Amino acid sequence: MLYFATFRNVIPIGYLFDTVIPLRLVSLPTENLVVGEDADHRSQGSHDANYFSKRYKIVTTMRALFLDRDGVINKEKSGSYIFHPGEFEFYEGACAAMAALSKIFDYLIIVTNQRGIGRGLMTEAQLEKIHDYLKKSVANEGGKIDAIYFAPHLENAHPRRKPNTGMALEAVKDFPDIRFEESVMVGNNLSDMQFGKSMAMSTVFLHTTQPPFSLPHPLIDQQFASLKDWAKSLKNQQL
Repeated sequence: MLYFATFRNVIPIGYLFDTVIPLRLVSLPTENLVVGEDADHRSQGSHDANYFSKRYKIVTTMRALFLDRDGVINKEKSGSYIFHPGEFEFYEGACAAMAALSKIFDYLIIVTNQRGIGRGLMTEAQLEKIHDYLKKSVANEGGKIDAIYFAPHLENAHPRRKPNTGMALEAVKDFPDIRFEESVMVGNNLSDMQFGKSMAMSTVFLHTTQPPFSLPHPLIDQQFASLKDWAKSLKNQQL
């Protein structure tokens, strides 16, 4: 029998040949972790750890927060696109909320449709300047953005354009330990909700740009008035 042991308790895991163990389910401090075949062998520490590392695949699974951009983080520009950082206006409390959320989730990732590039109205270089401003603003609040993915494509059927899941698949290539079932998608459109549900994520709808929906809804798990309000709701929750 294989055990994970700490100074205070021993947790039997069972025979785990060629299996993957999601360590988030066994939340133990690594400095006190000893691996052995039974309780009597717990003192063998490093020998057993080396022995089992050759026989078992052990990985850590991570939770990601996926955020849409316009209408979630910043105010939309009516009938047009945001072309430079001077036009990027955070919703009240959104920047601080992102900083707080980046400490709750393992990854904070933005996924945004940016058709203005495909229409020739702006360049990728312009978009990069906007996103640099966004990253620096969150960093100044003590948080971090791990990645920003954008879809510049015109056609709705393009696999990278939400609600299609190309940007999520790109994210898991860059961060292969993401576990979508433990992750959350936040957006202000049903296309964001469909994107999240297609990847088995929980979904949060923000009614910043349209009225709230009646719940229950097949695509929406929770809804809030703003990103700030949702972040506040997590304060007393065990995630």
